[in-house]
Amino acid sequence: MKKDVDVHFVWIKRIIKEIDHFVPDSQNGTQAFRADLAGLLCVAIAAAYENSVKDSMIRHASSKHSDFEHFITKNFDRLNSRIKPNDLKKYTALFSDAHCAKFNHGLKERRKKILEATKLNCESRFEQILDWRHGYAHAVKLNTTVVEVVESHRVAKHVLYVFDNALS
Repeated sequence: MKKDVDVHFVWIKRIIKEIDHFVPDSQNGTQAFRADLAGLLCVAIAAAYENSVKDSMIRHASSKHSDFEHFITKNFDRLNSRIKPNDLKKYTALFSDAHCAKFNHGLKERRKKILEATKLNCESRFEQILDWRHGYAHAVKLNTTVVEVVESHRVAKHVLYVFDNALS
């Protein structure tokens, strides 16, 4: 359910509001600091995405059997950013072909709808956030802005809604 995924974004929304409040884009001389904040925001968003994926899988497994829940919890304790859409497809396939088909179909439909409405590809933006996170976390690459990250997250999170729905 959307609310099960959105719980992971509460603190992301708060961070975004605080960045905009304390270091607004219009404030002169803050571009370098905002670039660092964009990188840190990508790290936070990627962590929220990982937690959402884990919670969706654990919630589904717990609805089947406590041993299955334990297995999923132990085996997917550390996803380490292995949550790109292709990874999510593999995870749904572990549960069943029907879950995988539901994810693939749902993602295709959601991508099309979002693309028509915003001209943004939710899958590409999801992967972009993970790439920005990797670049910042491992090489302190400052290759995005807070505005770009927020815009990407706005559509990218729909990948997680589809994933969670495919497992419910």
